[in-house]
Amino acid sequence: MLPVDRVRPAVPSFEGRVVPVEVVPAVHAGLVEVAGRGRATMFMVVHAAVCVLLARMGAGRDVVVGTPVAGRSDPALEELVGFFVNTLVLRVDVSGDPSFAEVVERVRAADLAAYAHQDVPFERLVEELNPVRSLSRNPLFQVMLALQNVPEPQWNLPGVHVRPATFLREAAARLDLSVSLTEKRDQNGAPAGLTGDILYATDLFDEGTVQALARRLAGVLEQVAADPGLRLSDIDVLTDDERTRLTTDWNDTATTTPDALVPDLFTRRARHSPDTVAIESAERSLTYGELAAEAGRLARYLLDAGVGPECRVAVVVERSAAMAVALLAVAMSGGVYVPVDADYPADRTEYLLRDSAPAVVVCVAHTRDVIPEGYAGRVVVTDDPAEAATLAGYPGGPIRDDERPHPLRGENAAYVIHTSGSTGRPKGVAVPHHGLRNLVVENTRRYALDVDARVLQLVSPSFDVAMADIWPVLCAGGRLVLAPPRLALSGDELTDLVRTRRITHAAIPPTFLAQMPYDRLPDLRVLITGGEALPVELCRQWSADRAMYHQYGITEATVVSTAGRIGDHHGPLPIGRPVANTRVYVLDEGLRPVPVGVAGELYVAGAGLARGYLGGRGCRPNGSWRARTQMGSACTAPGTWCGGPATANWSSSAAPTTR
Repeated sequence: MLPVDRVRPAVPSFEGRVVPVEVVPAVHAGLVEVAGRGRATMFMVVHAAVCVLLARMGAGRDVVVGTPVAGRSDPALEELVGFFVNTLVLRVDVSGDPSFAEVVERVRAADLAAYAHQDVPFERLVEELNPVRSLSRNPLFQVMLALQNVPEPQWNLPGVHVRPATFLREAAARLDLSVSLTEKRDQNGAPAGLTGDILYATDLFDEGTVQALARRLAGVLEQVAADPGLRLSDIDVLTDDERTRLTTDWNDTATTTPDALVPDLFTRRARHSPDTVAIESAERSLTYGELAAEAGRLARYLLDAGVGPECRVAVVVERSAAMAVALLAVAMSGGVYVPVDADYPADRTEYLLRDSAPAVVVCVAHTRDVIPEGYAGRVVVTDDPAEAATLAGYPGGPIRDDERPHPLRGENAAYVIHTSGSTGRPKGVAVPHHGLRNLVVENTRRYALDVDARVLQLVSPSFDVAMADIWPVLCAGGRLVLAPPRLALSGDELTDLVRTRRITHAAIPPTFLAQMPYDRLPDLRVLITGGEALPVELCRQWSADRAMYHQYGITEATVVSTAGRIGDHHGPLPIGRPVANTRVYVLDEGLRPVPVGVAGELYVAGAGLARGYLGGRGCRPNGSWRARTQMGSACTAPGTWCGGPATANWSSSAAPTTR
């Protein structure tokens, strides 16, 4: 499907406009040579170039175009006045990354076969094939190609200057695109260039889009004229300026980050505001001073148990103040936090513990039974009376780096989150401290987190989004409000929670927003959503009186990769721009940037990139990693992660958004 600027209407207006196309004589001469070597006509060469362009612009590898024929193949019709024009459907397979010369061969075979049956009326073909009919489009093709290569008639009329008529600026567009070119020859019969235009449907395209398409067609013709051995994947449809915008300008996200890692950022905040409430939950609240003291005691307990940088510690605790203490304690000790939801089925819990192989499991009394009997590591039950007495003997407060067995560095893993397993067995993603620090910097800045912020922590602790709820607000000095662990996520209960706790910042999926009153939550000033389709009407309602953001991310890139503020959007909602120190690219199967509007796969690079999967899956010696293949020349990232299908779309402010 070609990239369009608007959704196809149910009934077209047939309004059209044209943009010019021009190919210089030198390129024309090269195309003539290509045609000669391939025993092809100029039409076949141009047809091959159009197929290549359409394929690179997202039309797929089975390219179908139409072309008009005179319908006068019978000599008996030569002197007969009348309209005999017919339409041929030309179908060409460009799969397998062929060279342009090979595409010309395929086009030649397809065109000759089609011309051998050119007397079959187009209407009869449609009747026999019986495709799904629609008033919105032509039943068999949406792009027409015509090449005029007969000499211009010479009219010598006394006192009259005669010249060929061209399309009006506004013309009827029966198809999405109609490419019409004329082959010019000089007085000696030598190639003198190709001229023509592209007629486009204004229902679908803006003029700038088709102007760019015309430039790309001329560029493809220039490249294949110089080297017909170029393979389809090597034919560039981007200009240098476009490539710079796509790979550099629109990925200019460099942001300064502090030298300290998040455990130290939190302890600095605790020293600065020890009496400010940090954690608020149904069962208890903790000030920053109290939280730092409890976490410090548990951290020193873990250090004595052998925990340190790169040592994994599983936490099997429901959403509670005890969960927050355990998370902070693991981070302060330098250990790697591995959350395990206490409500998981027994087989998943067993798999997560076996896969992550934690040296220590931290739990509370009522989640102790969740841990499989075969687990061989140490189990710390923080609310067991004997264990609690032991913990009380340790000093609280910040951990110095020299207390850890090894210094804590940005490349050390901060946490391991397991994927859902929807594409196979769950995989443990190891996220480094510098990625977590970048998340804190990004969210604090974008969502204006400060000491007055009251952030709702709603999702499961085993979901990586929990990291985006917890760390930024605790490093910014705000209050983390923990939803009850057994919260039944109904609209009424969630509304009551947000209102009574005076939540200022919350991440809420669209499904629950649809059940909540958008106009009865006066304290909610920042709303974050994502993860599923967001209806336009919900956007309009919820963004009217507050800052509303749509964010996209993957576990393998530290929670959030793109984010954008939601305004008065129409149609599919963009997922925003790359966040701080992050780069995103929409690439084709050859890992080359696709033009604006063309579908590809979204690749993510930058500070948030995870270190790899547990067990070495995806790891590379330099500490970066990839999902499928290392980036090619399009980008210079040390590693990237492929986030799946996407389409690049660009806002009027010349900054990238993706769907």
